[in-house]
Amino acid sequence: MENIKGKLLEFIKTEHNLSIDFVERAKKFQGDIYLYGAGNHLPFAVSFMQKYGVPVRGFLDSRRPSDFYKSPGKDSYDGDIPIINLDDFLSSKEGAKDCWFVISAPSAEKAIRETLAGHFPQDRIFSFETMLYVVYFSLQDVEPYRTYLVEHWDEFSRLYDTLADDQSRSTLISVLKGRLSGDLAHFRKCCVPDQYYPPDLIHFSKGELMVELGAYDGQTLLEFISRCPDCRGAYCFEPDVKLLPGLERIKEQQAEQGKQVYVIPKGAWDCETVLDLSSEGTEEGRTHVLSDDAKEHGYAIETSTVDKEVKEPISFMKMDIEGAELRALHGAEKQIRTNRPKLAVCVYHKNEDILEIWNYLRELVPEYRFYLRHHTTAGAETVLYALI
Repeated sequence: MENIKGKLLEFIKTEHNLSIDFVERAKKFQGDIYLYGAGNHLPFAVSFMQKYGVPVRGFLDSRRPSDFYKSPGKDSYDGDIPIINLDDFLSSKEGAKDCWFVISAPSAEKAIRETLAGHFPQDRIFSFETMLYVVYFSLQDVEPYRTYLVEHWDEFSRLYDTLADDQSRSTLISVLKGRLSGDLAHFRKCCVPDQYYPPDLIHFSKGELMVELGAYDGQTLLEFISRCPDCRGAYCFEPDVKLLPGLERIKEQQAEQGKQVYVIPKGAWDCETVLDLSSEGTEEGRTHVLSDDAKEHGYAIETSTVDKEVKEPISFMKMDIEGAELRALHGAEKQIRTNRPKLAVCVYHKNEDILEIWNYLRELVPEYRFYLRHHTTAGAETVLYALI
């Protein structure tokens, strides 16, 4: 327990947040600010700048606007931020001005930084976490998160001591540092591939049955089948009607191979009900549970439980359902107690997810061993694995 306190507690009490530090500096900056790098994180960088009132002059990239959009004449992102080719920028008067550059593609940070550093001083190039501070509501203000960590320090210490290997313990330290500081270097330090299927943890045998909560486009389902070709099949919960046709096609294809895939067009929860959900401020296709009676900006979905929908024993369950994981685990209590399946549970959506999900699972199955892995170079995709 003292080990993690010595490594981390002082950091939590004193460390600045790079993202907020940039905002404070940007308020005093007289030049133009540009984003550089397309990809999944660009909308978060834009939203972060808008949230904190930091004006963005343009969006730089090595490509040209015509490479982004097929529509003739379209040359801006989201109808507002102009897309500017880097070569054109460098040859223009704008390129000679005093400008700052924010890297908006964390996975390509090294290459982008090298490209920009060939033309501009390093102290004009910035990179920091944005997604956590605009998407997941509990992280919109860093100071309450700092307070939360200090107040729950004994529980985090127990979690640290309970984790089953050194990699999990170092991952916990890096993730907490990254979430608090906004420094992407902490996430890069612990990032590993093979989300949901790390080969050092997840091993399959003949006849496995998966339950997937948040099947999305079916890619993780197909990966399960490729890693366990002699599996029995899978149950897939997915409430997004836009994604269901693709899952149904996979179901039909797998039926031809003798595998049963069941598509459940509902959200996973701890009871049968109707929820209003909203996809505002998230990646396309993602949703956040608001409340049972939320009426604004949402649409209704039916929910059910794993225990109701799945009557045969399951051996592996994966879940990434945008903060509803704990409620869904309550709805799978019988399956977990009885069959003790391998679990891969996302724990990055809320401040309290890591502790509450770990506490709940160890009460259900004291024999579980817990591992933590992080699977991106930014703040998302931290997964808790529970294994026998």
